[in-house]
Amino acid sequence: FIGLKKLKDPSGGYVVGSSCLVKADLTIVGSSNDG
Repeated sequence: FIGLKKLKDPSGGYVVGSSCLVKADLTIVGSSNDG
């Protein structure tokens, strides 16, 4: 988790103008096919 103070810090690059930029890395371990 990231604190609100760090999130709003302009040097962090998370908030640009009125937008919050978020990056996520996802790993899919398995899948199912119900069809």
